[in-house]
Amino acid sequence: FLQGVLSMNQVVSPGTDAEELGYQFASQALVLFQDELADAESRVQALSLAICTLERAAFFSADNFETLVVNTAQYCAKLPRRQDQCRTLLMCTNLFCCGLLVSCVRALEGCREAGEVLEESFGGVRRVQVD
Repeated sequence: FLQGVLSMNQVVSPGTDAEELGYQFASQALVLFQDELADAESRVQALSLAICTLERAAFFSADNFETLVVNTAQYCAKLPRRQDQCRTLLMCTNLFCCGLLVSCVRALEGCREAGEVLEESFGGVRRVQVD
C-alpha cells in the first residue's frame, strides 16, 4: 500500500479523485499496521516506513494529510516500549512541519503541536534513561 502511495505521488495532484485513492491506500497501510503486526519491532519498522512515505507524498490535500499525520502519531504513542514511542514520535514531528500543509497558519499550528510532541518525547527519553 505504501509503495502505491509513493507511485501515485508522481502522477496525482491534490483535489482529484485519485487523491482519495491514495488516501485510502495510506489509511489501509495504517489499519494493517494496527491489525496484523504483533511484533513490536515490526510495528516500529512499519511506522517508520509510513512516516517516510508521508514525508514524500505531496499530493494529499491539507485535511487528508493532517488526518493521516494525526493517526500516525497516535499509533506511535501506542507502541508498547517507551523507547520505541520516543523514536517514532520524533520521526513523526517532521510531518507536522513539512511543507505539504496548504496555509502558513496551519503550518504554524502544526509546528506548535510538533513542539509539544517533541517535549513529551524528550520527557519520555529522560524517564527511560533514569529507569
